[in-house]
Amino acid sequence: MNSAEALPAASGGQNALPPGTSLLQGQYVIERFLNSGGFGITYLARDSLERSVVVKECFPAMLCRREGELVRAVSEKQQKDFLSVVRLFVREARQLAKLDHPNIVGVHQVFEDRKTAYMALDRIEGMDLLDVIEETPERLDPARVQEMLKTLLRAVGFVHEKGILHRDISPDNILLRPDDTPILIDFGAAREKATKATRALSALMVVKDGYSPQEFYIAGGEQAPSSDLYSLAASFYHVITGKAPPNSQTRLAAAAAREPDPYQPLAGRISGYPPAFLAGIDKAMRLFPKDRHPSAEAWLAEIDRSHRAKAARRNARDAQEIEQAISELVSATNRDVLEAMKRDLARIKAQEEEEAKKAEKPRKVYRTIDQLIEEEERARAARKAAAARSEADATWPDSVAQPLADSLPEGTPTTGSRAERPPGASSPATPEPPLVAEPPVAEAHFERGALRAEPATGTFSSGSPPARSGMSETEAPFPPPQTGPAPLPRPGLPPGSGPPGRRYETVPDLFSIAPPRKSLWQRLRISVWPVREAQNTNDDHIGRAGR
Repeated sequence: MNSAEALPAASGGQNALPPGTSLLQGQYVIERFLNSGGFGITYLARDSLERSVVVKECFPAMLCRREGELVRAVSEKQQKDFLSVVRLFVREARQLAKLDHPNIVGVHQVFEDRKTAYMALDRIEGMDLLDVIEETPERLDPARVQEMLKTLLRAVGFVHEKGILHRDISPDNILLRPDDTPILIDFGAAREKATKATRALSALMVVKDGYSPQEFYIAGGEQAPSSDLYSLAASFYHVITGKAPPNSQTRLAAAAAREPDPYQPLAGRISGYPPAFLAGIDKAMRLFPKDRHPSAEAWLAEIDRSHRAKAARRNARDAQEIEQAISELVSATNRDVLEAMKRDLARIKAQEEEEAKKAEKPRKVYRTIDQLIEEEERARAARKAAAARSEADATWPDSVAQPLADSLPEGTPTTGSRAERPPGASSPATPEPPLVAEPPVAEAHFERGALRAEPATGTFSSGSPPARSGMSETEAPFPPPQTGPAPLPRPGLPPGSGPPGRRYETVPDLFSIAPPRKSLWQRLRISVWPVREAQNTNDDHIGRAGR
């Protein structure tokens, strides 16, 4: 059956589907045509559960045509734009399906069939607002009108919070249930705000003279929530005055020509309504978006005292919650910072203790080595002095040493063993450690490495020791010079300086007598040096500075 034969011309023309058409494999059956617009055609249908639903078909008449049961682009050039509109229709239908509000028509399902897309919506029993204005205007008393506007403002605000613009609010898209509850329908032209401006959509922009704001007439014009509020205000202007407001394009032309605005404000002209209510509609109907209400919430706060109180309480509660959240955040941040500082201090302290331990160990080693070295040097000096005295004592003959010891003043300590031995006693094979006391001889001058003896009076005979001051040579307590073969020179003296009867010019250096031996530092260096090589360079400097 031809669609033109199935439907009268007034019911939608030859593009509408005929009654009885099955969609989605019989899940929906078209019953009759309801309405048509720039984006599509609306039908009354029945689903597989025998429920009455409304089906919206994506049919942009400027881009497509019907060929039998299929919908195709008007031309190959329009094919891409048509497919873009279909994809956008499906995407936005899925967005609308998430809108769960008592004053917004519900979307049951979105599907594709016959090379286009469809959405199934709730069927709302009642009349649209345009029919009520024309047929039963007595239903629209001021109190009911005010309540209807507040209800729709809440619904539109809910849509805007989801990031969606209706874009087609008008009296014929507002249904009134039998209890006068308004329902916002026909979201077929809905678009996500300011995101889908394409060439095809610009050509298909839905505009309704008197209800669409001036930005809807401009391709790529900026659209915002205030655009939907203009359309809602224009719809209620029609409800209050009984006629549609002037076209926004006409108003824009008058403003450009610096002529009076053809729009006549409601405030001060219409009776029966609160002035704030009428002033709110006038503000929403202003020509430029910046002069309108920024949101449905702001408009509602101006006309609803209870909403203002609720908004104030909500704002106060939000402010209190924000303040509490900030306080908790600051407290938590302070706690975290304090804990972090404690952890940092503990870590720094542990590092310092570890470094101190590492630095203390080599210091102890170096102090021990220094002490041992000092003790060894003192012991070496004592041994060298003792060996030198023993060597010197061993080279003096008993005939000289014993009279010399006898001539010492009484009480002078003698530590050697020769003075205690009787004259003529032989020296032991291993001499005892000599302890020699220096006699206070004024004429003797001892220096390191040399011994000079100058006589006080007279001169020495060959090999005779010096005499005391005031004594003749014959009175000297020394025996006469020895006769016979000359004794061996003293160890360490130059040749010819040792025989008796000659003057002693030098004695060996006391420190050169000790036999060569490795020092304690050389012995310690053999065992300690690998340890010192493993220490840190700074520790090495510390140890050397301690020495």
